[in-house]
Amino acid sequence: MTETNVRSGLDVVATTRRDVLRGKRIATIANHTAVTQDLASIYDVLASRDDLEFVFLYSAFHGIRGDHQDSEEGYHIDKKTGLPVYPAALLRKDEGVREIEQHNVDAIVFDIQSAGSKYFGYKNVICSAEEIAAKTGIEVILLDRPNPLGGLITEGEVEEAYRPRVGWYQVPNIHGMTYGELATMFNQEHGVNCNLTVVKMEGWRRSMWYNDTGMLWPMLSCNLPTITSCLAFAGTCLFEGCNISEGRGTTRPFEIVGAPWLVAKELVQKMNDLALPGVKFGEAYFIPTPNPIPRFSKFAGERCQGVRMYITDREAFQPVRATIHLLEETMRADLDRFKWLELGNQPDRYYMDWLAGSDDVRTKLEAGEPADEIVEAWTSALSNYRKERRRYFLYD
Repeated sequence: MTETNVRSGLDVVATTRRDVLRGKRIATIANHTAVTQDLASIYDVLASRDDLEFVFLYSAFHGIRGDHQDSEEGYHIDKKTGLPVYPAALLRKDEGVREIEQHNVDAIVFDIQSAGSKYFGYKNVICSAEEIAAKTGIEVILLDRPNPLGGLITEGEVEEAYRPRVGWYQVPNIHGMTYGELATMFNQEHGVNCNLTVVKMEGWRRSMWYNDTGMLWPMLSCNLPTITSCLAFAGTCLFEGCNISEGRGTTRPFEIVGAPWLVAKELVQKMNDLALPGVKFGEAYFIPTPNPIPRFSKFAGERCQGVRMYITDREAFQPVRATIHLLEETMRADLDRFKWLELGNQPDRYYMDWLAGSDDVRTKLEAGEPADEIVEAWTSALSNYRKERRRYFLYD
């Protein structure tokens, strides 16, 4: 690990930029990943200051302490701070305006570690916060953190046609931006024009992966425990859209893919024959443990076979390309058993389309279009995205 010592936005406002929060009534959108270099929670940092008022907390996805699978907590009083906790979903509703006005909030402070891919839904919470801030005239203060996959690599489909009010802005699977940069882009590109303050990190450069920063890694969730799992997740999250396990309920989520009817040895051979850059495939045998969320409990208690990705060169590895090939091969393995999952039990609406942003992946695979041709079709849009995003860079 490098000796470089990157300071997060939280570390900056706790030391040299204390003025950013001074005198304000604050609500937070944060979780267990919002800690200082000394591992002090943002909640403790705010509660210890007598020059501001910490009035309530928003909870999104994994909860304010990271102890929920993929669901927001309902309204409750946080035992540690004694403050009310509201679900972040309120930000998309009229009740959100009411809570902000009732508590006389001056600013919403956002501090959550990114996973580096568009599937990690906190960027959408930022969108909601900016929109409600524009309605109410309050400030959004975003405390920036590193993109764990760095700021150089981009890959995937730039489309959000199937994600109304979830995608909001078009970014590829690996977007190569920090939350501060994404928030700035959304605020300007979509004409939201809320009062946005991004507290930049100190010392971060785009060439840095998370383990180059000198910062301690905060496990993002039980399903994203490592930087490697975040890199694989940027592609294999697409397996959530079909009836193949993406490895949830194992110790290698998103690095393992399988199902009871697959034959590990055959699938591994097919994948390694492709000689995809930066990755090798090994046989995987696993029995997923139960998950409280039904769509994530695929084959709980059943013996599955499949592959495990061994990433040998993370700079060369293309997780989206590898995933499209893997989807292609698992479909071919048993066309009768392979199924796309419906979105909310709605016929002819598929979770894969919602994840990918369009029906491009699903329909082209069904039509037998080769995986490489599917990926290459995204080249022009991805090139345009790479050019456009540079306008919102906050770091070199």
